[in-house]
Amino acid sequence: MIPNVSVIIPAYNRRDVIGRAIESVLAQSFQNFEILIGDDGSTDDTSEIVRQYQHKDSRIVLLRWEVNRGASWARNVLIERARSKYIAFLDSDDEWLPEILREQVGMMDRLPDEWCGVCCGARIIKEWNGAAREVMFAPTRTEMTYKNLAMCRQRFITSTCMIRGKCIGSIGLFDTELPRQQDVDFILRLLRDCRMAVITKPLAVIHMAMEKPLADETLRSKLHLLSKHNDEFRRELGRRAYRYINGCSWLEMTSAFIAEGQVLKGIRYLLLAISYTPFLSVRLYGRIVKSLLRPAITTRDG
Repeated sequence: MIPNVSVIIPAYNRRDVIGRAIESVLAQSFQNFEILIGDDGSTDDTSEIVRQYQHKDSRIVLLRWEVNRGASWARNVLIERARSKYIAFLDSDDEWLPEILREQVGMMDRLPDEWCGVCCGARIIKEWNGAAREVMFAPTRTEMTYKNLAMCRQRFITSTCMIRGKCIGSIGLFDTELPRQQDVDFILRLLRDCRMAVITKPLAVIHMAMEKPLADETLRSKLHLLSKHNDEFRRELGRRAYRYINGCSWLEMTSAFIAEGQVLKGIRYLLLAISYTPFLSVRLYGRIVKSLLRPAITTRDG
């Protein structure tokens, strides 16, 4: 029997957390699924842990390759292997609450085909230097749109998303040239012609481990993402929206570089953000400037 949902889990050196992700799928109240796991060249025993679960449940399929090619490449391989009507994404360090598949499948079954997918809210656990802080991602809108996602009015998290399999064929797979924000690019392309529903309640737990500097990697992704979509932003959304999107992107990079202590780069992208959207938010720009001055203030007070 063909399962109703293919769960896509890419993994790289996730021996400590892959079991948590698998168990959260196995604990679903909706049980008509297959779990496709791609071991993307792990150097630890991620695959051995997955095989232990395979011995207990035949719905788990493990694909493994020797060279690490990135999460987008792994997702693409697994998508092409999927057999189901719906495809659900789960990152290997995240987990689902028991009702996510039942609620998402139920909604997708009720919606006409023009609705390409559904996403939901989540609990986000941010981990840094051994400490953890939980924040709630609670969407207020019940539909995600191309304009809102592009203009940062809505947020997309991969592990909260289910897509109709046939919709993916019309837009292409994940962009393997993007080291980060592949999910945003993927959904932007999807939302050009389709609609996406939102379940506002939190049905996933997202673990964000802030273990290494990411600003330079994020910058490369931003540059690629904007070069790929800017013409369409300008054409479909207008010049003002195009400038707003770019200004927000550079402001995001400002915060990322300042957080990592790369102050000069932070200033550079702050000036670039202001050049695109000088009136974005006086309060927001003020908060960024204050964070730039904080080291000097601390030194002077000491």
